[in-house]
Amino acid sequence: MNKTSIIRSEVRATFKVGRWTVKVVPATEGHRKTGFPELDSDSVVQFYDNKYAGVNGFPPEGQFVSSYYLRSTLFEKPHNGGGLDLCGYEPEWKVSADDYAFIRKCLKGLL
Repeated sequence: MNKTSIIRSEVRATFKVGRWTVKVVPATEGHRKTGFPELDSDSVVQFYDNKYAGVNGFPPEGQFVSSYYLRSTLFEKPHNGGGLDLCGYEPEWKVSADDYAFIRKCLKGLL
């Protein structure tokens, strides 16, 4: 089982799974009782390749690869045997089925 830590801030959460840094960015400025920005279906899930974290001018998260609406990431059926293809022409930028299942579980836990 993957282990990860979730850091909450102005982005709703940032966590690492395998080679991926995942950031969840709220679409609204609303806040729950927790004081954190509220997530809705228009919130965005950003994927970064943490292989390049802080290298050659890339940010601490790594190289930005792709982003999806939260509703797409959570509710669409997984692709390619259960994983997620972040960039069709780059073979390394495919999230494995196990990592994608774990990411979806983390995202559901934030709602």
